[in-house]
Amino acid sequence: MLREIVGRYEYIPEPERRLEFKHRLRSYIRLYAFLSQIVTFKDPDLEQLYLFARLLLRALPQEREKASLRAAEYADLESYRIHKTFTGHISLQSGVGTLDPLAALDGAVIKDLEKAALSEIIAEINQRFGTDFTEADRVFFAELKTRLAENDSLQASAKANTRENVQLLHDALFNAALQTMIDSNFEMFKRINDNEEFGQIVRARIFDQVYQEILGNLNSN
Repeated sequence: MLREIVGRYEYIPEPERRLEFKHRLRSYIRLYAFLSQIVTFKDPDLEQLYLFARLLLRALPQEREKASLRAAEYADLESYRIHKTFTGHISLQSGVGTLDPLAALDGAVIKDLEKAALSEIIAEINQRFGTDFTEADRVFFAELKTRLAENDSLQASAKANTRENVQLLHDALFNAALQTMIDSNFEMFKRINDNEEFGQIVRARIFDQVYQEILGNLNSN
């Protein structure tokens, strides 16, 4: 569907008409992203058009546009608030316990470190953007990180390229992996795509975890 529309777009001989079409497309994307944060839409066609428009805008060839036409494309409305997520007391249990051998804890330590790292991502995002993501959202990030860390192309790139070059490939694969997870957490998918700053932070933090895991596996082998 995208290829057919892009073909029709490229067939338009007048540059002004192409720019007008792209401008209207951006206007709809910006307007819907703005209104969806303050109004609850009940028409699924509007949401589908919004998602399709974002994909189409990326697929359209670059035009020589004035910078003023693209300035508002990166503007997003954000809300910031303080939100209490927990209250209570933590106390140690009394009694005699046993300490398991260190060898039996190796696997658990690795998983706990991974969980802690992803939890830190959640905490950083909540603090920076005033969101209230929970440990349940950590599962989404964990699945996303696993899919990227297990990507053969990314692993091969890490063997022969610098961290900067690996990150370029990672960011391209990130978008593809994120697209496949739209049904598992649509709100997170939408926020990553709608808010450029938010998306950049998530990409950077996930890449840190992915790159460390890939290098760890390479060194162990």
